[in-house]
Amino acid sequence: VCGQADARRRDLDNLAKLVLDAANGIAWEDDSQIRRLSLSADYDRDRPRTELEIEPLDLPGPPKRRARSEAA
Repeated sequence: VCGQADARRRDLDNLAKLVLDAANGIAWEDDSQIRRLSLSADYDRDRPRTELEIEPLDLPGPPKRRARSEAA
């Protein structure tokens, strides 16, 4: 959730990229690890802020690469 101080038009995807990149090395090793993302933006003149909720998912990782000798 991005709570902006005013209602100027901003691209939500750009705000998300800023937050995700800033959390690299803190909340996760790299933002390429993110498997699910939900975004929203609201306007709060009294308390402008960015809120980030992180929940682990029990999802399988990407398939492992087979060694060349196994692929033949």
